[in-house]
Amino acid sequence: MDWLTFIFVVLLLFSLTDFMWPGQQKLHRQLYELAFFVTYFLFTIKYYYGADIATYVPSYENIENPRELLTRGSKYSSTFEFGYLFFCSVLHHAGVSFWLMTAIVSTFYFYTIHKLFKLIPAKRIFALLILVILDYNLMFAAYRQCIAVSFFILMVLAYADKKYIRVAIYFVIISSVHKSGLFISAMTLATLAFFGNTKIARSNYWLLGGVLALLCVISTREFLLLLTGLLPLPGNTATSIVHHLSQGKRVQLVFALYFVAICLVALYLRSDRSTRKRKIQWVVFLGLFMIVCLYQYYYLLNRLRSYFLPFIIVFIFNQIYSKEPLVLPIKNVRLLGQSAVLLIYLIFSYYIVSWNMSHKKLTGRIYEASTVFDRLNDSETTIKKRQLHKAELYWTVDVPKLLKQNDISH
Repeated sequence: MDWLTFIFVVLLLFSLTDFMWPGQQKLHRQLYELAFFVTYFLFTIKYYYGADIATYVPSYENIENPRELLTRGSKYSSTFEFGYLFFCSVLHHAGVSFWLMTAIVSTFYFYTIHKLFKLIPAKRIFALLILVILDYNLMFAAYRQCIAVSFFILMVLAYADKKYIRVAIYFVIISSVHKSGLFISAMTLATLAFFGNTKIARSNYWLLGGVLALLCVISTREFLLLLTGLLPLPGNTATSIVHHLSQGKRVQLVFALYFVAICLVALYLRSDRSTRKRKIQWVVFLGLFMIVCLYQYYYLLNRLRSYFLPFIIVFIFNQIYSKEPLVLPIKNVRLLGQSAVLLIYLIFSYYIVSWNMSHKKLTGRIYEASTVFDRLNDSETTIKKRQLHKAELYWTVDVPKLLKQNDISH
C-alpha cells in the first residue's frame, strides 16, 4: 500500500464516525480535531516525496540569495514565479531545509482549511475526506499553488468581512506565487464586486447541471481552441492552454460527483439574507461554473479547481445540515441526502482501490512511503538520491505512457 492510499483509507475510516452516535456533538468535534491532525501530520511528514521534486529540489538548493534575486533576478525565473522564488530564497539562506520548507507550506494550507471548515455545522470529517481525495496532489506536491490557494481562501474570507486592505495584500501574494492565481483572483474579485450582493436563483444551478450532462456527449475542444486563438495571450500561455486542452475526456467517473454536487445545491438551496454568505455563494457558483465549462479537460481543470473546491464543499455541507427550513418542501429529502452519501463512498472506495492498483504499474514508484522518520535509518543524501531517481523514472518512462493512454490522473 502506497503512502497516499494509506492516508485515504485512514481518513475514510475516520469519516464513518460522522454517521455514528447521533446527538454526541462534543464527541464528533473531538473526533474531527483528531482526524484533521492525523491528516495534517501524515501529509506533512512526507520526505522528498512525489514527482515534482525533480524540479523543486534543485531550484531550492541552488536558489540565489534574496539580494541577488532582487537585483539580478534568478536563473529559475522562467520556471517559477518570483513570489515563490523569493519565499524559497529567504528560507534557504536562513538555513531552512527543503523538508522544513514543505512542512511550512503544508502547515499554512491546513491552517486555512481548518479556519474555513469551522463554517461547516456537521459531518466535517466526511467533508475533509472529499477534499483530500479530490485535491491530494495540491497537498503533497504542488507547493506553489498550495501557497496560492491558502492565500485565496484568506482573501475571500477577508473580502466577505470587508477587510479590503488584507484583500489587496493577499491578491498581490497570490498573483506573485502562481500564474493561475492572478487569473483566478482577478476573476473572483470582479465577480464579487459586480454581483456579490445579488441573489442566485435556484434555476441557475439546474441549468449548470443540464449543461454538465450535455458535455458528456458534445465536445467543446474546437470552440475553446478557437477562443484561445482570438484572445491576446502570451505565446507560452497559449501553448500551455492548447497542450492542456489536448488532454480531454467526455465520460469520466468524476462526472457523478460534480453532477451530485450541483443537484444537492439546487435541492437544498435556502434563502439567505446575509451579505457575507451571499459573497461566498458567488465564489461557489463561479467555481461550479468553471467546473462545468472545463469538465472535459481534467488536466487543466484540476489545476484551477483547487481554488474553489474548499468553498464548494463548505457551502454544500452548510446547505444540507442547516437547521433552517427549506424554501421548497421536498419529499424524501433525507433519502436523497443518504443516497448521495452512499454514492460518494462507493465512488471513493472504487477510486482508492484503482489508485493503489494503477500505482503498482508505475516504473517510478513515486507514491511509496517516504517520510522524515526514514532519517532514523538512512541519511538525507541517500533518501534524496533514491527519491529523485524515482521522480526521474516517472517523468521519462511513466508520463509518456500515461499521455498515450490519455490518463494523467497520477
